[in-house]
Amino acid sequence: MSTALLALRLGLAAVLLFAAAAKLLDRKAMRRAVTDLGLPASLAAPIAFLLPIAEAGTAALLIPGSTALVGAAAAILLLGAFTALLAMNLAKGRRPNCNCFGQAASEPISPATLVRNGALLAAALAVFVGDMTPVSPSSWAASRLGDSDEFAPWVVAIVLLLVAQLLGIVLIARRGGVASAAPTPSPHDGATADTEDAAVGLPVGTTAPEFALPGTDGDVRTLDGFLAAQLPLLLLFTDPHCGPCAALMPDVARWQHAYAERARIVVLSRGDPDQVRAKAEEYDLADVLVDADASVAQAYNYRGTPGAVVVSPEGIVASDLASGTDDIRSLVVAHFGSDVVVAGGVSGEDLTVGDEAPLFTLPSTHDHPVSLEHYRGRMVLLVFWDTTCGYCLRMLPELRQWEAEHPDGPNVLLVSTGSVPELRAQGWQSHVLVDEGRAIANVYGAAGTPMGVLIDAEGRIASELAVGAEEVLTIAERGARLTELASAFPG
Repeated sequence: MSTALLALRLGLAAVLLFAAAAKLLDRKAMRRAVTDLGLPASLAAPIAFLLPIAEAGTAALLIPGSTALVGAAAAILLLGAFTALLAMNLAKGRRPNCNCFGQAASEPISPATLVRNGALLAAALAVFVGDMTPVSPSSWAASRLGDSDEFAPWVVAIVLLLVAQLLGIVLIARRGGVASAAPTPSPHDGATADTEDAAVGLPVGTTAPEFALPGTDGDVRTLDGFLAAQLPLLLLFTDPHCGPCAALMPDVARWQHAYAERARIVVLSRGDPDQVRAKAEEYDLADVLVDADASVAQAYNYRGTPGAVVVSPEGIVASDLASGTDDIRSLVVAHFGSDVVVAGGVSGEDLTVGDEAPLFTLPSTHDHPVSLEHYRGRMVLLVFWDTTCGYCLRMLPELRQWEAEHPDGPNVLLVSTGSVPELRAQGWQSHVLVDEGRAIANVYGAAGTPMGVLIDAEGRIASELAVGAEEVLTIAERGARLTELASAFPG
C-alpha cells in the first residue's frame, strides 16, 4: 500500500477516534444532539451510547492492513448516514448543533459541515477503493476471505451495521423528517400521538423544572419570578440559526403584546448571547433568556426548535410539548384564545356570529384579484391555510373529497400563505387566495392553520372560528346542510 493511502487511512482513524472520545466525554450533549437532529427521543440514549462505540470500532478496523477494507466500508456507512441526516436538517432550514466532536467543536451545522463530512466520506471511499487489487472478482474474494471462519465475524458486523442504518432511515421516514417538518399531532385535528411522540416533553401534571437564566439585558430571571404574576407561562425554545424559529418570531412579538394581561410568553434561546440579543432586538421581543447550552430546554425534554410548552400559574406543566410552528400556533390558540390585535383596533375576538364579515380583496391563483364582496348572495366557507402546514397537508385529501361531494355546497375560499405555483400544484377546484403576511388571517383571528369560518349569503359571520381539521370539516358539513335547506325553501 502506498504511503499516501496509509496516511489517509490512519488520518481517518484518528478523526473517528477523536470524535468517539469527545462524544463519550459528554453523553448528555450527545443525547440532546440526537433529538435536535430530529431523531425520536426514545433513541437518544441508545444512539449516544452506541455511536461512539461504532466510531471507535471503525477506527480500530482501519488501522491494521488486514481489516482496513472492512473499516473503510463501515466508515462509508456511518458517514453516509450522518451526512444524509445533516442534509435533511439543512434542507428544512434547521441548524442544530450536531455535537460531532463534542465540546471541542460545538457549533450549529451549516453547509461547511456537509463539506467537511463529504471530505471524510471521500477519504473513506479512497481507502476502500485503494485497498482493492485489480484482479478478477473470484480471485479478489478468495484473497480477501481467506479463512472464512476468521472473516465471518466482520461480515456479520457489516451486515448488522447496514441493517441499523436502514432502520434509522425508516424511522426518520415514518416521522416525516425532522421535527420542524413533522410536528406532533394537534389536539384540534383529531389525531392521536404515537408512542414516540408521547416520549417528547414532560407529562402534563408534573412540576415544571426551575431555571435561572440571564436575559438579553444581563439580569437573571427565574421561573418563580415569572410565575409571581399568577399568569400561565408559555416557554418557547428557539435558536438564532433556526429558520422556522425566525418565521415564528413576528407572531411571538404580537402574542407578547396581545396576551399580556392573560399570559407571559418567554423565549428561551440557545446559542451565543450576542446573537440571541440581536434576534430579540430585530423582532422587538420581550422576555428573551439565554439558554446557551439548551440545558433548560433539555430539562423540559424538548425535541428540537422551535418548541413550546405551557406552565400553569402553580408551576405545573399544563400542555404537551408543541413541536414546529403550526403546532405552537395551535397551542397558543387552545390555551390563550384566538384574538389577534391588528391595525385599527379590530381583533378576531371582536368577531362573533351575526357580525358583518370584514371585506377583503386578495390576489388569487387564477391570475386576477378576488374579493369577498363578489360572493354576496352565496354562503362561503373561508379556510385559512398554509402550504407548509403538516396538519393542512394531512387534511388535504378530505377537503378535496368534500369539495367533490358538495358541488352545490358553500363556496370554498382558501386563504393561504405560500407561492402561487405551490398552491396551484395542490389542485384546488375552488378559488385560492394568497394572503402573504397573514394580514386577512389576523383580521379574522386565525392564529394558526388549518382554521375556518362560515360566512352566510348576507355577508355575516355564521359560525365560530373552527380550529383544526376536524372542526373545519364539521362547519363545512353544517354549511352544506344550510345550503340545501335554503335551496329547498327559497325565500
